[in-house]
Amino acid sequence: MPVRLGTAALVAAIAAVAAGSGVARPAAPLPGWMQIAAGTAGGTVWQGRIPEAGAGRKPLPGLVYLPPGFSPSARYPLLVLLHGVPGDAWSVVLGLRLAAAADALIAAGRATPFVAVAPSGGAGPRAVQSWSGRWARWLVGQVVPWTRRALPVETGRSAVIAGLSSGADGAVVIGLANPRLFGTIEAWSGSFAEPSEWRLDGEAPLLRRLGMRFYLSSGTADRAVARATVAYDRALARFGLRQTVRLLPGGHDGRFWRAQLPDALAYAFSRPVP
Repeated sequence: MPVRLGTAALVAAIAAVAAGSGVARPAAPLPGWMQIAAGTAGGTVWQGRIPEAGAGRKPLPGLVYLPPGFSPSARYPLLVLLHGVPGDAWSVVLGLRLAAAADALIAAGRATPFVAVAPSGGAGPRAVQSWSGRWARWLVGQVVPWTRRALPVETGRSAVIAGLSSGADGAVVIGLANPRLFGTIEAWSGSFAEPSEWRLDGEAPLLRRLGMRFYLSSGTADRAVARATVAYDRALARFGLRQTVRLLPGGHDGRFWRAQLPDALAYAFSRPVP
C-alpha cells in the first residue's frame, strides 16, 4: 500500500519551505538533478533520473538524500529505499519525511551521516510492479553501481536495503540474494509472502559469518502483517541470525511508517561507541 499524498503539491510545499529556511543550497551533486527539499539540519533531497534503465529504455525517476555537511571527499554508508506498490520514490522519501528524521538523528549523534537513494520501480509515477524479476535485477545490477559511481558512498557491506509494504518483501528477497552487497535488511510492514525462508535454510551459515542484520517492524493494528512479522522474527532466531523486531501502535499506512522511521534509521546507522 502506498503512502497517500499529493506528490506535486507536497514537492512544491517542501521546496518552498526549503527555499525560505536560510539553509544554503550546495552545488548539484549530480548533473541535471534538482534540489526539492531540505531537512532540519542541512540535509537535502534531490530529484532526477537514474540513467541506467536498460537497453532501449528511458531513464527512470528517483530521489537522493544527502546528509548535513555533505562532502564529495567523504565516504558515506548507503541506504537503498524501496517504495510500496503502487508507489514511487516521492511517496517513500517525502511521504515519510526522510530528510527531517535523518537530519535529527545525525544532529543528535544517534546516526552516522549516510546517503539514501530511492528509485522508482516501474515505468511511471504510480508503478504497479513489485521489486522482483527485472526490477530486482535493475536495482542490483544498475542502480547500486550507478550510485557508487555518482556519489561518494562506501563500497563494502555497509549498504542497507529497506522498504515498506511490498517494498519490504523486495528488500528481504533482494538482500538475501545479495548478502555480499548488503549488510542490513529492513522490512517495514512486510508480508513475507515471497519464498525467502528457504534461503535462510540454505544460506544461514554464510549470513551468520557475514554478520547480516535484520530489522522488522509492523503496526499492531495490521494484524496479518504483525503475525507474519513475528513469525519471520522467530525464523531468524531459529537460524541464529541477528535481528530486532518492533511492534508499535498503528496500521499499514504512512502514519505508522513515519513513527517507526527514526528507530529504523538509528538501527541501520548507529554511531559506534568510542
